[in-house]
Amino acid sequence: MEESFGTRLKHAWNALFTRDPTVYTTQYGPTYSYKPDRKRYTGDNKRTIISAIFNRFSIDAAAIDIKHVRLDENDRYKEDMKSGLNDCLSVEANIDQAGRQFRQDIFASLLDEGCIAIVPVETSTNPKESNSYDIHSMRTGRIIDWRPK
Repeated sequence: MEESFGTRLKHAWNALFTRDPTVYTTQYGPTYSYKPDRKRYTGDNKRTIISAIFNRFSIDAAAIDIKHVRLDENDRYKEDMKSGLNDCLSVEANIDQAGRQFRQDIFASLLDEGCIAIVPVETSTNPKESNSYDIHSMRTGRIIDWRPK
């Protein structure tokens, strides 16, 4: 059964002029594409000796174990935590990176960018234990906006 011309015109009119309400966003001030208090390296470091140095630094730094640990009342090491964060840092960070390669990616990105974010990608909420969540996978992220607040 075909629609009449009037019905098709009504649907076209609704598609063009019916809008969802505009979402109001709070303005936090001006944004910066780079960290304003740090000078950026402007040269192309992909074809220079600095890339070999950055690579060696990141390999050496990735050899250091980073662990999620529990401390005693005197802030001394007590035990390793059995958590998703510890698994991400030592066993497997995400589907395509093992723990060591993830740490190397962290340090290489840090040397190249100057400031990075380590972002949990997959988490599970666990409200039974102090409103926390378990981290299942992580990625490194580039900071693209700096805001004053």
